[in-house]
Amino acid sequence: MDTARPPRTSATIYEAARLAGVSIATVSRVLNGKPGVNVKTRQRVLDACAEIGFSPNPVARQLTSGPEKTVGLFMAPRQVTGGYYSLMYADLVDALDKRGLLARQMETRSDGTPASWVKGYILMGVGDDDLRLRRLREAHVPHVVLGPGEPDCFTVKPDDIEGQALAVRHLAGLGRKRIAHLSGHPDNRVPSVRLAGYRRGLEQAGLPFDPALLLDGDFTALGGYRALRRAFDAGLKLDGIAAASDDMAVGALAAIEDAGLKAPEDVAVVGFDGLPFHAGKLTSVRQDLIEIAEVAATLLDEAIAGGPPREVTVPVELVLGESSVRAAAAG
Repeated sequence: MDTARPPRTSATIYEAARLAGVSIATVSRVLNGKPGVNVKTRQRVLDACAEIGFSPNPVARQLTSGPEKTVGLFMAPRQVTGGYYSLMYADLVDALDKRGLLARQMETRSDGTPASWVKGYILMGVGDDDLRLRRLREAHVPHVVLGPGEPDCFTVKPDDIEGQALAVRHLAGLGRKRIAHLSGHPDNRVPSVRLAGYRRGLEQAGLPFDPALLLDGDFTALGGYRALRRAFDAGLKLDGIAAASDDMAVGALAAIEDAGLKAPEDVAVVGFDGLPFHAGKLTSVRQDLIEIAEVAATLLDEAIAGGPPREVTVPVELVLGESSVRAAAAG
């Protein structure tokens, strides 16, 4: 199956960041003329933008068009990095730009209110009693939640439960009996939903639930590595891993290798996200980030127009890789 991302019609801020070797936030700071970036880094960003033909005009327009053309992007409230957030941010920027809207990464004050008010907001990493969501709802400001939201909220999310269950069923179908679940961030709704999917998958496969197989990988590669190393050191027996993110799955693969084991022979691994960086190497539950971004932009249009809230669930698919099947089968 071809899982490559379709070509973009123009250069993006994500591509500029990757070429310059910096974060998207750094590119944004440079193009916005904000302080906090040294001279060499600033020049490297400008050179990268020039090389790929990425124009800072959209950012410049944001400075003059005012909040009526700006959408605030609220990433996870804690500091989160990784391929998923970089790609999701870039896809949201593209989807909003098609509608003449300009994306800006937002910060909040201590009371959860935005540092500045704009036309609408898109939130990621929403947790229970999330101050950001509560304040936006109280102020009746148009907003969309990416991931599990509220019953009367504009929401778009991948099919987290079925996706995680699909990963477990795949591993069980390979004959794996001791399938661990790598997750983390109990204050975030996504991990709890994917945990429910993991438990559903075990039930569907006729496998017992063992709390000892729940590992906290902190949704990072390093966290996944450390969680699995601790499990191995404690003598935990497992032959499969259903990780709630690709980053944790990649960390788990490194831990398996360092423990003198092999994947998939000794431990088969499945991630969640389907990031293109790991195509062919990592079996993963792929969520369509471009479609999610497009739906989020459409829902925000509806929210701004005063339409009734609705929830959209985007289907996921299992993409095979060498972490769970032999190379010939994965191809």
